[in-house]
Amino acid sequence: MLNNYFKKMVYRRALREIAKLQQLLCSSYFVQENNDKQVHQQRIRVLSTIRKNKCHVDELNHIADIIFSLNQLRHRIKDFSIFEVCSRELNDIASTSVAFIQDAVKFSAIFSEKIHQFETLYHNTLRVVAPDPLVFLFFIQDLYALHEKVNQLRP
Repeated sequence: MLNNYFKKMVYRRALREIAKLQQLLCSSYFVQENNDKQVHQQRIRVLSTIRKNKCHVDELNHIADIIFSLNQLRHRIKDFSIFEVCSRELNDIASTSVAFIQDAVKFSAIFSEKIHQFETLYHNTLRVVAPDPLVFLFFIQDLYALHEKVNQLRP
């Protein structure tokens, strides 16, 4: 029983580190400065914590991979004015995704709603305004993948 307690503690710590990584990556959507050093340091912490976890290693690695895929949006969009069009929705996605990773039970419906709102914005605005609208479609697909994977993993 004590062993299960420690496994849950390490598992939750891994999710907290992943959530910190997500928060750091989401903040990069709105600044043009390079925060690669901070991202690298947090990535090392995430991978180290995942390795300490004896169960759910593959699932936690998959969640981390999805988060890095979500961050590709920043590198695929060269015109930062596009982010101004969707800044409110991206901020909502950022805050709810971090909360969702830490507490999937409580924030699952809210995160799902924010994804749908962003998808509506994509269909109504971004598809027309963005130079490469497919990038946002990949982003939405990754958001759904994150939602599904974290919901599958919740204890």
